[in-house]
Amino acid sequence: MEVSFSLRRTPAEKPTHAAKNLLLRQYFPRGTDLAPITQAQLDQVSLRLNQRPRKTLGFQTPASKLQASVASTAEPAAVIGDVGTSLRPGGVIAGVMPGPLL
Repeated sequence: MEVSFSLRRTPAEKPTHAAKNLLLRQYFPRGTDLAPITQAQLDQVSLRLNQRPRKTLGFQTPASKLQASVASTAEPAAVIGDVGTSLRPGGVIAGVMPGPLL
């Protein structure tokens, strides 16, 4: 599991981390022993969080934003003589936790 920390002197990152921590605390209250939690349980929490609409994403879900991002990078079938067809770089949406998509 990827873990990230906010960098020193970067207060812009701290609210994002605090918001994620609040969401995670709904499932894992402070002091919870994480050792007995299985990967399947973590995946379930990740799926629930990724299906939850976010104000910062225009009330879309992280899962739908990621799906749209991936769909926009799909290369259409090139037509013979078609000029300027190239793959566009994909991106990772900030604030999206890894997890299964439906």
